[in-house]
Amino acid sequence: MIPVVFDDLYGHAYTDRAVKIDVHTTRDVLVSNADDMADSVAWKALEGELSKWARMLPKRTD
Repeated sequence: MIPVVFDDLYGHAYTDRAVKIDVHTTRDVLVSNADDMADSVAWKALEGELSKWARMLPKRTD
């Protein structure tokens, strides 16, 4: 799940593993369908959490 959500950090480093679990995000679709999404309190909270987790995750995939 982490390489999908944080694809800018990890890309597709784990695509050749034995167990395949698909994770999809609708982040871009939400922003494109709601003009005011990026300005909402809820969206800002979610983006803050995403940034927090991105800082806590290891920088290297290995």
